[in-house]
Amino acid sequence: MNRYLKETIELSLPDLLRYYLKHLISIVVAGILCAVLVSGFFVVRNRKVNVTEPDLIETEVSAEAGILYDLSEQGQQKRNIENYLMEKTALQNAVNSFQEQIRKQDAYLKNSVLMNMDPYHVVTSRADIRVWVLEETSIQQLNTLLLYYRQALNNGEYLSDLAKDLGMDQAYLKELISITSANQDYLDDLLQGGLSAIDKNLLLAHLEQGSYGYLYITVKGLDAEWTEKVLEYILSYLYSLENEKPLRVNQKLEEIDRFTVTGPDLDVRTSQTNSNLYNVTLYNQLTTIINTINNLKKPADVSSESPVTIGKKTLLKYMIFGGAVGVFLMLLLYGLKYLFDDSVSSYARISKNFNVNHLGSFKALDNTHRLAENTTLEMICANVRIYSDEKDRILLAGCANEALLNGIGKILSEHFPNQDIIVGGNIANNPEAREKLSECDAIVLLEERKLSKHSIIQNELEILEPLEVKLLGVIVA
Repeated sequence: MNRYLKETIELSLPDLLRYYLKHLISIVVAGILCAVLVSGFFVVRNRKVNVTEPDLIETEVSAEAGILYDLSEQGQQKRNIENYLMEKTALQNAVNSFQEQIRKQDAYLKNSVLMNMDPYHVVTSRADIRVWVLEETSIQQLNTLLLYYRQALNNGEYLSDLAKDLGMDQAYLKELISITSANQDYLDDLLQGGLSAIDKNLLLAHLEQGSYGYLYITVKGLDAEWTEKVLEYILSYLYSLENEKPLRVNQKLEEIDRFTVTGPDLDVRTSQTNSNLYNVTLYNQLTTIINTINNLKKPADVSSESPVTIGKKTLLKYMIFGGAVGVFLMLLLYGLKYLFDDSVSSYARISKNFNVNHLGSFKALDNTHRLAENTTLEMICANVRIYSDEKDRILLAGCANEALLNGIGKILSEHFPNQDIIVGGNIANNPEAREKLSECDAIVLLEERKLSKHSIIQNELEILEPLEVKLLGVIVA
């Protein structure tokens, strides 16, 4: 039995209540909408039938007037039947439309590479290209050139040839490729900021060569060989565009970086979740329309209908019932989302799942120098000192982003000058971080809200269980 894992997972009712309060507006709005819809449905269903014929003259009580009245009643019944048939036809057309959408969505979920990836093991190949304009030009012209390259790579005919070569649908290939760019707007901020004289001279020397921007080409896939092949194909097409001198601008493309990494990808998981939710929505809408058709009744004879009215108390009852149903459904929806959401939202959720020390929680800021001013961080350092020995070599690891890890590592190094503070990454997926475990006596996990996952934390604790490395505790940012 892993000493860090609890036998049973506990539900934090205060944390769940805070989660409901966070979405209180959505719950109230849903209750109001359902109250209006349910009461409106019963009003329409039980509306008073009032058939009149304005063309009739009360003084005409002859047989001829009786014939006119009969014809008017039949005409009203005919119009009711026509409306019924029109509504039924419209609903049937909607059924056919939703069935076609579901067929296409099911095929997409089955055949798309993106939809069938493991979001925790995505291979990403990326190339960073610097686009030089070797003449005096404006930022607008540079942006136009970057836009040209971006559109050419996103929509070029080469995608069709590449898809055929890879044996896959062009649409499925295109969603694995991302082309973004950045211009030179930020350079003025750098020159006016805290750069040293040497850095400023180097930056000015670059600017004398011309204006430049950046193209970032990213390819995601299942294995490195495939992503690197696709990336190389895209770069070959890009360099062929360069030889054509687009926009008649003296330019040069310079590859400044190229790398391939494997790890979790939040964007892939989000795309998969949204696509599956959309599919569920289509099925629910189709079911609703089919039920509406089944409950659709052919109009009865107008002469047999009797007027019905709804009292205020009955209407209020329907509104309360509808509101209660709406609130209940939203509570159920958010409750299920809270239970099955794998993202870290607070230490309370972690403490319910794992037997680990809480070293502290703080709100992460972009500027790590501002982190040192946070009194909470002083308390975190004090807790680390309590659980660690003076001779311990401490590894700071976890699922937090690299900048946050480095910032907290710097603060710990300042508070523990006689101890080695080693900054690693996610020991569950990062080989370099896992190798550093052998060099350390203790470890501190730094987990970031919304970015870290409970499942990955469990993997980290399972890795630590057989080792002699001491887990000091968890910090939540």
